[in-house]
Amino acid sequence: MPNNNANDSETTQQLPPGPKGHPLIGSLPEMHKERVQFLLDLREEYGDVVWFKVAKNNICLVADPDDIVHVLGHNSANYHKSNQYKQLAKTLGPSVLITEDDQWKHQRRMMDPHFRRDILNGYAEMMVKTTTAMVDRWLAEVKPGETIDLMKEMSRLTLSIVCNALFGVDISTESAEAGQAFSLVLEFGSKRLQPASPEHLADMLNLPTEKRRQWLAAQETLNKIIDGLIADRRKNGAKDDLLSGLVFAKDEQGGPAMSDEELRSQVLTLFLAGHETTATALTWTFTLLSQHPESERKLHEELVAAIGDRLPTVDDLPQMSYGQQVIDESLRIYPPIPMIARMALGDDTLGGYHIPAGTMVVLSPEVTHRHPDYWDNPEGFDPERFEPEAVKARPHFAYFPFGGGPRKCIGDNFAALELRLVVSTVVQRVRLELAAGHKVQAGALLTQRPEGVVNMTVHPR
Repeated sequence: MPNNNANDSETTQQLPPGPKGHPLIGSLPEMHKERVQFLLDLREEYGDVVWFKVAKNNICLVADPDDIVHVLGHNSANYHKSNQYKQLAKTLGPSVLITEDDQWKHQRRMMDPHFRRDILNGYAEMMVKTTTAMVDRWLAEVKPGETIDLMKEMSRLTLSIVCNALFGVDISTESAEAGQAFSLVLEFGSKRLQPASPEHLADMLNLPTEKRRQWLAAQETLNKIIDGLIADRRKNGAKDDLLSGLVFAKDEQGGPAMSDEELRSQVLTLFLAGHETTATALTWTFTLLSQHPESERKLHEELVAAIGDRLPTVDDLPQMSYGQQVIDESLRIYPPIPMIARMALGDDTLGGYHIPAGTMVVLSPEVTHRHPDYWDNPEGFDPERFEPEAVKARPHFAYFPFGGGPRKCIGDNFAALELRLVVSTVVQRVRLELAAGHKVQAGALLTQRPEGVVNMTVHPR
């Protein structure tokens, strides 16, 4: 394996190798059509550090774990969020996902205490109860031979869970107005981040399209709802939810409390990010289990041995290690966010190559998760590759589904808990089977959301 250490003393001013691309537009068509496959092909052809252009933008793909930890960790001060994240400001405002430097540090100090594992464990019972209600509905309403749309079901479930955690109640179902606003903001908001999509062009050019008008109206509705909830907490005191924790959060360094605008931004971020990515991860996990019945059988046997027919609790999770391995392997093959982008503020060296200031550095969990230097049979589904000894033998950043370094996803512990409990609760009671002849593939969007409908049949245990 080549030495790609970011601190390699044998450095040059040479740019990394890469494709020439098309005149003027570079590799824009390839990135727009199938960006993840394009990045996988680049690594295979050119190596772990690859240079290419998309229109006027200089981009560097980095796939080696040593270089990844350099960008996300050791030299993270030199790498800010890319301009793609800045587009989210129209929806999210001054969110912890977008802000930089002192403002970001202040927000993280205020938020981190509310995302400790011991705090988040308090939501475990709600997660199991909400999942149980979903399975009960399946068993009551889905007739033999009928199918469910798994992605739709997982989206509905994770929306309910994140609303209950944030607000103490599922406002998406209590208010038809709120539910519709959530759906519109999610649908248009995700599409407008896709370069060259109609939604992206309409927003960039401020075109008065009907979809954009509906999105702006839904966003205003959502803002009013969240502002009302914030005002209620300030007036009537804290409740047992994440929103209250953020409203009354204190900065250990004596900084000011978060403004209402900042609070609204954090709530929108947690809602939008925590809903879509977790639903996608759950959909792929159940799909992979359906495609690998031996792994599904082993997981069910572990559940029966650990808890019998009672509902799982957070205290049961340490005894169910195979369940964790299944989820880790699912996140390896289909990380919900397959690409992370950073902008180099100053010159740097990665893998012995010169990286000029202004370069967009792309780190792809999916590319590194399928790197043959770190994963045998990388396309295969094998939960055993996450047994403790195998994990120790790999570089830490050979696997980074939630990012890493100071800006690692703040909700990773919440997502990890939710994934474990939802998968355990579902597999304990039913077996999901992909409908005969139905094929599932990842979409070409920013997330790994499957294309189209994922049809599953439900078999009671």
